[in-house]
Amino acid sequence: MADNSIVLIAFFGIFFGAAILLTVIVFGTKSRDEKRKREHELEMERINLEKERVRKQIVMIPCQYCGGVMPQSSTFCPNCGARRTS
Repeated sequence: MADNSIVLIAFFGIFFGAAILLTVIVFGTKSRDEKRKREHELEMERINLEKERVRKQIVMIPCQYCGGVMPQSSTFCPNCGARRTS
């Protein structure tokens, strides 16, 4: 009788131990995935803010032929198509 109770206690100990371990693994994985997702979202937001900052820094200059404005880095005027000389 004593041997059966030891086996029964050992079985339930192993069973509940495995259940607890499985729970920790499952919920720990979800937590890591959520953390990675949030980090990715923050990185994408930082990249978008940097793109917007760069976009705002583009210097516009007047075309010497038509007077329209064009980005300083442009080689042709988007209004008249003239080649930028300076």
